[in-house]
Amino acid sequence: MYNGIMTYYNASQRRYIQLFSRYVDADNGEILHKGFERDVRKLRESSIELSDSKAIIKGKDPTSPLGEFMIKYHFPYAMVDFVYSYITNDTIDPLLIKSGMFLVSEKDHSAAGLGREPRMNFNLYEQLRTRGGKSKPKSELKLIIPSGVKLNEVKEFLEINWGKFVQPRMKQYSTPLAAPNRRIRPRNSRMARTVLRLKAKGWKHSKIATQINREFNKTYNSNDIGQIVFRARHND
Repeated sequence: MYNGIMTYYNASQRRYIQLFSRYVDADNGEILHKGFERDVRKLRESSIELSDSKAIIKGKDPTSPLGEFMIKYHFPYAMVDFVYSYITNDTIDPLLIKSGMFLVSEKDHSAAGLGREPRMNFNLYEQLRTRGGKSKPKSELKLIIPSGVKLNEVKEFLEINWGKFVQPRMKQYSTPLAAPNRRIRPRNSRMARTVLRLKAKGWKHSKIATQINREFNKTYNSNDIGQIVFRARHND
């Protein structure tokens, strides 16, 4: 049974345990709701299978007994594994609760989210995305946030997945107009005019950087000059 210690659980797990606690005392396992108790007993007697626990996610059989149970008690799909474990093993394990968020990389068909495997997560994301009808896929690296998620949950989810999922994929989404690592916003309009004048003469960015550094006491490189040219031409 659940030991009642919340310290080591993330924000999503704590929030959904509070939802579950409307019906079950998470400290001692006592069921607090008669209707809930009857429904749990029926599910246990029906011997639900592991495939049933994915029905509400995949949307293939929304009228499965477990799917109907999840919908009736307003349990989100992020709680599927948790509820399945409770029904089948009488175990309250908050670690089985996911955030419901996805980080999706459409170029390599991978995602971070409910499961452990990036490709499986992408398939789950695709199934959820197409419930409302087919939509044209885009080449994007994006964050999917379900209704009800709090800001601290988003921050925590990003912190967990930033290094192992987001950063390794960022290069796939870089474009010729992507900003350099540091943002250059020269307040000196004379310097910007000088950069554009030298650029018009056909100077390379590295040579312009050397001249600007000498004339204006800067430490710019060719990437910085490229950004100055871009911003000056676009009136940024």
